Amino acid sequence: MEKITLVVPTYKDLHYLRLCLGSFANSVYKHDVLVAVSYDNLRSDETVTYLGENRIRYLLRHRQASDVNAAINEAVRQSDTEYVLVAMADMVFPKNWDAWLVDWPLRPNIVLSGQVVEPGNEGVSPYYIEKDFGRTNADFREEEFFDWYLGNYQIDLMNSFQVRPGIGIPFIIQRDLWLDAGGFDLRYEGASTSETDLFYRLVLRGDIQLLRYMPFLVYHFQGGMDKKYRDASSWAIAGRERFFAKWGFQHTYQLGGVPKFPGGYTAGMRSLA
Repeated sequence: MEKITLVVPTYKDLHYLRLCLGSFANSVYKHDVLVAVSYDNLRSDETVTYLGENRIRYLLRHRQASDVNAAINEAVRQSDTEYVLVAMADMVFPKNWDAWLVDWPLRPNIVLSGQVVEPGNEGVSPYYIEKDFGRTNADFREEEFFDWYLGNYQIDLMNSFQVRPGIGIPFIIQRDLWLDAGGFDLRYEGASTSETDLFYRLVLRGDIQLLRYMPFLVYHFQGGMDKKYRDASSWAIAGRERFFAKWGFQHTYQLGGVPKFPGGYTAGMRSLA
């Protein structure tokens, strides 16, 4: 079983980060953690104190000097394991979340994500599950979420395809593949769509499978750093504009789905991978 490094960015959301890291540690196997901390003023930010007291590795990036994408890229570069798991601070893992690794060993040519449950604070991807176990960390019904995961969700898994094409966040990727692909493109600094761009570049390589393994599940509050880091609407618009400027078409990708190119569009685009 491969050891994994969780790479998670954070900006003034320690209340979520505590939940995320605590749930990640409640696993069958022991993994590593590397937190990419964006900050304005370290004196007023309790995140570094918390991470230091709990001996959790982190790297610092001043928010005005470095975008989140650059911080995540550096965190992946500094990781020591063959695989990294890129997630958001407002995500919660169920107890023994990694038990499925016994049945589904990680593979270098597969970028693996799973199922995401969201409460519907904003639009939920049609590939995800909309189910409310709390809209913030303060009203999170943890036991109810775990009971549903171990009960009804497992029953649903037995009656459905456990492996499906598609990709989303969080995802597990081989560290060397991330570095070879260039990680998140810094042209999306201050905008969304960096993960979408990476997924399209991986598709262009031709030798990588993007798959979702349904036993791999997280709960996403939809309330993390993006709400504070930037205006969400302009952030999304800027991302789509920059994707079009780079690729020459508007993507139709939705989280959890398959990145698809317009008919015949992949010809001659291999350099973008």
